[in-house]
Amino acid sequence: MSLAEVAAVAEGDPALTATLLRAANSRPRRRSSRCVAPPMRWCGWAPRTVAGSAIERSEIDLDALWRHTLAVALLTEAVCNADPAFGEVRTMGFTVGILHVVGRLVLASQHPRRHSRAVRLARRGMPILVAELSQFGVDHAAFGGGVAIAWGLPDVIASAIAAQNVGGEPLAEALHRARLLAWDMGIGDGVVSAPLTALDFSAETAAPLRLVGGPAALQRRIE
Repeated sequence: MSLAEVAAVAEGDPALTATLLRAANSRPRRRSSRCVAPPMRWCGWAPRTVAGSAIERSEIDLDALWRHTLAVALLTEAVCNADPAFGEVRTMGFTVGILHVVGRLVLASQHPRRHSRAVRLARRGMPILVAELSQFGVDHAAFGGGVAIAWGLPDVIASAIAAQNVGGEPLAEALHRARLLAWDMGIGDGVVSAPLTALDFSAETAAPLRLVGGPAALQRRIE
């Protein structure tokens, strides 16, 4: 799919574009772990904000997708803050965490039937990236990177979105680690459910979790 085609698809849903960008530029005020406002109060995007007849036919679980998105945003920020190696991209962690789902949301809202078929294939055991390739000729990560470029977002954010499943460059690596950590915590992505596994409390894992207040605190923040 060419960049022009990506831009055309993304521009087909200006409300989605606006709400995602507003969310990515928002950040919750620091609060005690005992008093956390519902995410939708401080962030411009939440399940019902993007809900519509088209995207609801895509078979995405929007509530699960929202929890995943917020968890990944908070964890990406924590990964960046926990390791000096991510110093240059530290301020972008939360933003890229919110925006990493843009490819999935745009594909689902613009092509709900094809996305629904991809979801059903994934729930039967096919890797979601393979399922998306079978339906769209592109997966949501690569497509999301193209959307980010079409929106004029910084190259480092677009590249991280595209490489969210493999890591590599600092911001992409932080996002990749955050996604894996969220999955290990049993936080599914709205397409398939994630099994709760025993967390590996290595230094790489423990430091970000400590910054978000621990697994239980993070779960409370995303509910």
